Amino acid sequence: MHAALAASRSSADRNEAAQFWRDRGGLYDNEMQRWHDGIFAAAEKLLHCGQQVVHVGDRELGRYNMLAWMAYLNMNFVVRASLDQLRTMVGKLRLTLPDALAEAPWSGSVEAELASRPENRSGKAVKSHPSRRSRKAVLSFRSQAVELTRPNHKESKESYNPLGQLLPDNLSISVVEVRELNPPAGEPAVHWILVTTLPVNSVAAQLDVIRCYRRRWIIEEFFRALKQGCKFERRQIESAQGLLVALAMFLPVAWSLLRLQTAATETPNARWQSLFAKPVLTAIRRL
Repeated sequence: MHAALAASRSSADRNEAAQFWRDRGGLYDNEMQRWHDGIFAAAEKLLHCGQQVVHVGDRELGRYNMLAWMAYLNMNFVVRASLDQLRTMVGKLRLTLPDALAEAPWSGSVEAELASRPENRSGKAVKSHPSRRSRKAVLSFRSQAVELTRPNHKESKESYNPLGQLLPDNLSISVVEVRELNPPAGEPAVHWILVTTLPVNSVAAQLDVIRCYRRRWIIEEFFRALKQGCKFERRQIESAQGLLVALAMFLPVAWSLLRLQTAATETPNARWQSLFAKPVLTAIRRL
């Protein structure tokens, strides 16, 4: 299942979700096809929303082909890239983005609350997101404009857009590096490389990019509410039709759980009844 969730910069106030199934094979792998379809569906739904739309994604989206495609369509985005995946030319050297920013001055720092990550997770999850305790972290940040270079091999999937057209050799983009310079002993340091089309020419603008990326964690909480709060995965639904019926039942419940959790964090003194319409409150009281 691949879903898109829309949220404001400050609170989760609405959502849009889309679901796609695709056969394997072709120029894109299944994961990239889902990202492509999800971004396109979200952009179409939010075309006339009257607000700036910023697509936020994690490392699965941080490939040259997807970034160049979104930039070509004039989409705004903040995407976390893998530390060694993208390249830029500095003189005659083809460097990773962390190496390219190594001499740039730090713009400032910001405190962030880091959620814990348990050890009893799958090997893939632990490898990409190491276990850690919940804690406060001081994150330093800096930015730089760069020219991303297309992967060297024309046979690579990352050299083509979703229409199968060869991408341009370079992509002008901004990078915000976020790093925990002094992590506690034994704890993995936070290190993000955020590539973006948003302005980064001031401390406030760089903080806005970081804030946009951190909103991505809402979707993690949403799926946690769906999987753990609603026990969705335990239901062992095999057919696509059965999955859609179950999602129609449980997605509103998961969304309500997310709203309650967000309100508890951002407005802890608010009454929970204020989050629900009167018909919903009436139904809850009768259960």
